[in-house]
Amino acid sequence: TLFAPTNNAFNSHSDTSALATLMDSPALQKKLVLSHVMNGTHFLSGLLSMPEQHTLDGGSNRIFLAGPGSKSTL
Repeated sequence: TLFAPTNNAFNSHSDTSALATLMDSPALQKKLVLSHVMNGTHFLSGLLSMPEQHTLDGGSNRIFLAGPGSKSTL
């Protein structure tokens, strides 16, 4: 399962040097991608019942819903 950031997620960063560093570093890019991937197929209803979702980089994420009909936020 891939939690893909939108272009807005990248555009919202005011620190352009951090984004430039990310673009120049394949190792950082790999870490960023793996921090947004979970092993297996998961559906939103199941994810919401899990306190944490463990990612392939060894970290974890939590999903929050802002309100009825809203998009999920990681």
